Amino acid sequence: MSDVQWSLSGDYLEACSCDAGCPCKFGASPTKGYCQGVIGFRIAEGIYGDVDLSGIGLALMMMAPGAPWEGGLTVTAYLDERATDEQQQALGEIVSGNAGGFWAVLPSLIADNKGVKTGALRMETSGKRRTFSIPGVVDVVNEPLVNPMTGEEQEVTVANTTDPFCPSGRAGRSVKATVTDPDISFDHSGQQGYIGTFSWGGP
Repeated sequence: MSDVQWSLSGDYLEACSCDAGCPCKFGASPTKGYCQGVIGFRIAEGIYGDVDLSGIGLALMMMAPGAPWEGGLTVTAYLDERATDEQQQALGEIVSGNAGGFWAVLPSLIADNKGVKTGALRMETSGKRRTFSIPGVVDVVNEPLVNPMTGEEQEVTVANTTDPFCPSGRAGRSVKATVTDPDISFDHSGQQGYIGTFSWGGP
């Protein structure tokens, strides 16, 4: 394992197959019995040794036969095509688990690793409506939940969940959530959506 010091922080957007609220974030079973999801990360501030990772993006797509922490994951990652070779190598070390931190646990849960790819990652984090896209691969649109009694949008926040990626954030709904990667594809539009911020480090 690498002993390079690193840290990443920034914005987070997630869509998955669960109903709004996602029981997985509280250590419970997925609402459909299985888990399929995509997570976008926009790095606001990041460093790996002396490599600056600020301003680039990362995405993780996965499918699991049960809860994610039970293993059996099929996973692929996308790195921002704007990243230099040096930046891509640094991010690859982090997401592979070789750089330590909580990412080091992920390889033990993966049954089928589809590898790391590149794409034009874009995330919009201003306002209530958030979007994340990789042209031709990912299209996610997140909106706040709607109060069923009043019909009005309502900000629903959660804190200190068991989710290591982003323990606190806003629960919402993905009015659009499609993934058309050659190895992992699904459409969970209308299901769980989640936004927040992340902060990680290692080793």
